[in-house]
Amino acid sequence: MQIDNLQIIDDLLPEIEIEEVKKEEQVVEETNVEKDPVALSFYEEMKNRGYFEEKDFDGSWETLEKELDDFPNKVLASTIASFPDVSKDVLRYIATAGENITKEEMKGFFKAYFEDEPETISNLDDARNYLESYYKEQGLTQRAVTAMLDDLEDEDKLEEKAKEILSKKEKKTDSLIEQKYEQNANLEKQARERVIAIEEELNNTKWKPERIDKIKTVLQGNTINTILQDIVNNPKSLVQFADFMSYYDTKNKVFSLENWLKQAETTTVKSVKERISQNMMSSAGTNTKSEQKNPNKLMDLIPIID
Repeated sequence: MQIDNLQIIDDLLPEIEIEEVKKEEQVVEETNVEKDPVALSFYEEMKNRGYFEEKDFDGSWETLEKELDDFPNKVLASTIASFPDVSKDVLRYIATAGENITKEEMKGFFKAYFEDEPETISNLDDARNYLESYYKEQGLTQRAVTAMLDDLEDEDKLEEKAKEILSKKEKKTDSLIEQKYEQNANLEKQARERVIAIEEELNNTKWKPERIDKIKTVLQGNTINTILQDIVNNPKSLVQFADFMSYYDTKNKVFSLENWLKQAETTTVKSVKERISQNMMSSAGTNTKSEQKNPNKLMDLIPIID
């Protein structure tokens, strides 16, 4: 019996097409994230007020949170843009620095700001003087510079060339702003790495969750500074704290907790022994007095031998 290969293929095609359609529908379902109506409404309101840019929004709170995280920077940039040009660079520097700024840095920025006084090129003499100075800074000889400037002037391109090079000149203030941005970015990176390291150290202790939560509470915010201030202001707690600090190993950057625990255990054992000894002495004294009053009680303890 001869099998028609074309017929088999025709019979299989509908099944293959159905499977492909199912897979496409599955992909569509996976990519279509359910949009939260509250998130959509909030996004539309912020967009209508000009706070968010016009773009596709997937309706998720995760995307909305990212927009909100960047929102203060957008407002700040918009605010700075509304100020006069003469003040924009100063405001940009302060905004970029945030809390990471000193009085000396501000002095340095203002010095650079006034040194950045824009040069103007309004005629051929200005253009020639500027280009001559520029090319000499690049290491060209006076003869070479003169020849280049003469050629540019003959081609009526001297002023055009000067303005082109001047427009590309980086301002000192721009460099300082970029340095401050990179500095803050590194500080933020170090802070994130520090938090991760602390989390890892806490997890490595294998302590109970309740104890770890208490430690996290102390480390959060300004709590640890408040506690340290209380310790310093109290003589008794300060002495106790200083005693504990004396077990800090400055070489290995860790506390010698084993030695501290041994000392603590020795003190505790000694205290217990002293209390037991005092109780025994007190008890023995009481018994002696009792025996003197009732001597017959001792006779009751003497064994009778037949």
